[in-house]
Amino acid sequence: MFSDEDFAGMEFPIHRVVNVDDISRLDKIFGLEVIIKDRNRIVKYLVYMYDAGSPFQAIRDIPHRKRLCAEQAGFDLSKDVRVLERLFNLEEPYPVIVTSLLREQNQALFTSIIIKEHLFYQVAEQLLTPVDKSKDMDSKTYIETLVKQQKLSEALEAYQAGLAKLYREASGGDAALAKTIPKALAITKTETVARQIMHRM
Repeated sequence: MFSDEDFAGMEFPIHRVVNVDDISRLDKIFGLEVIIKDRNRIVKYLVYMYDAGSPFQAIRDIPHRKRLCAEQAGFDLSKDVRVLERLFNLEEPYPVIVTSLLREQNQALFTSIIIKEHLFYQVAEQLLTPVDKSKDMDSKTYIETLVKQQKLSEALEAYQAGLAKLYREASGGDAALAKTIPKALAITKTETVARQIMHRM
């Protein structure tokens, strides 16, 4: 389907590699260390499927792309049903691995996600503060406070819509991945902090 030249632009040069552990850049990907059984085939599938430079990215039909990537990685679609079902549905630990893989390739996009998430939670926290009309609050101040709360609510909706758009962009159209990115990203952020602390010790 593709020639060897088509794989030359991959961020992670997995094509024709016998042992995936020879690719040092993969050491930065959180979660890969837990994959032991079928390691070469699983890692190859994940990279063929989610590498920004993979020629398979041109295939817009996501289920079809997943099957083709699985075959390219060395899986037998009729025999390796269970492992492929877990990969295709992004069961644990794959959401964290894929999110880390995407983040390593596109730091700018994931920085935007992190910033927008931070703003979202800041606004949400302000909205959780109840508005009570006390004796000391005149009608004008009370109305101004309600208007401010309404604007915060609208800002929250805008951040939520913006985040959903960024998640879709990061997932490349993979609906299963778009759903898992928020939780997986939170885990990779925690891992980043942990690794930075270990590095300083």
